[in-house]
Amino acid sequence: MIIWFLISFSFIGISLINIIKGQENESWPSVDGIILFSDIDRSSGSEGGSTYGAKITYKYNLNGINYTSDAISCGYAYSSDYSAAYQLVENYPVGKTVKIYYNPNNPPEAVLIKGIDIASWIFFSAGLFFSMIGIVLVTYFRFKKNGRKSSKQININLEKTNFFPGDTIEGAVNLSLKKQRYAKALKVALIVDAGFETFSRGETVYNSCNIYKDEIILDVEREYFNESYPFRIKMPIDIFQKLEKLAAESAIVMQKKYLDWAVNKGYGNYIEKNKWYVKASLDMPKKLDISSKLEINVSNVQ
Repeated sequence: MIIWFLISFSFIGISLINIIKGQENESWPSVDGIILFSDIDRSSGSEGGSTYGAKITYKYNLNGINYTSDAISCGYAYSSDYSAAYQLVENYPVGKTVKIYYNPNNPPEAVLIKGIDIASWIFFSAGLFFSMIGIVLVTYFRFKKNGRKSSKQININLEKTNFFPGDTIEGAVNLSLKKQRYAKALKVALIVDAGFETFSRGETVYNSCNIYKDEIILDVEREYFNESYPFRIKMPIDIFQKLEKLAAESAIVMQKKYLDWAVNKGYGNYIEKNKWYVKASLDMPKKLDISSKLEINVSNVQ
């Protein structure tokens, strides 16, 4: 699901940048330019399919300085439509004098066709569509795993819920199953999710990525019923240093880039936030696991 959302958010983020740029270049001034190169480029896909696009290079002069660019429009992308690429090449043959639209604040940035390319809207719509599917799937499986029945069948009891690095988490996992259930194992884990609380238009949303998991097996493959299992999980003394390194190597790095971009554009704000919890689960073969989790607090300041 992390990969699913990363791809979806990448589609949304990249296309949104192109849409904004396309809106901005509607007001860019123009200057005469000359087409230096114009041809169709073919790209072969991994499954034998091909996509086509126009490769067009042009030059223009501003205040005695020559510039060269190959940007056609904001969000221009290759497609399987050969005729579209062919038409562009036909419209912009080598040697033709054409209007070039340039960024007055950054003259080397220019486009042949101003406005928003249709590909940007397609990618944006695809990103939204796949994001919605992902949200529905996550909601469904969380409801199934953490629904009323499952949450009542496993209870986690801890001696305390506030900890410091180096502490030992002690407690017990209590099973209250309505009937005997066959499971591969009973597990308990300390899990840390790194994520962001985003604030936009009065709404707060938390998106996270699992970066740390210390799991122990309390019992093996057998029939389970109503039993209690004590456990101890020793927390590393350098846990915060480990988390900092793990977060830097995780998927949240890409999320942070998009969030920073959104903040700079005035679309909202966010704070980085880690969530710690102890999770107990019965590993059910060919079925959804029965699980329960309890949030804890861990501070690096004693």
